[in-house]
Amino acid sequence: MNFLDQKFGDLNVTDWRTATTTPIRQDGNNYVLIKAQLDDVFMHITDLDLFEQVVAKVLRDGNAEVDIDALVDVFIHLLFGDFEVDSIAGSGHAEFGF
Repeated sequence: MNFLDQKFGDLNVTDWRTATTTPIRQDGNNYVLIKAQLDDVFMHITDLDLFEQVVAKVLRDGNAEVDIDALVDVFIHLLFGDFEVDSIAGSGHAEFGF
């Protein structure tokens, strides 16, 4: 988890989450947008001072936009079978709030 281009915490999600996927074609490249809801996930705070800034922004504005850099495992169900792919690099943005 990053705020203002600096890392403030780590998430370790060990159980499978339901996600939706949307294919996207942008600038001649193909991408897949994956969305999943993360509720009740423990975060390991790695930079308390920066985390305090995140909390202050949430208290002031209701939420804070954070960046996520991740390695994810995906389980894919297709017509011709199910398979798992591990350690796919991903990144995105999320609203951090209480």
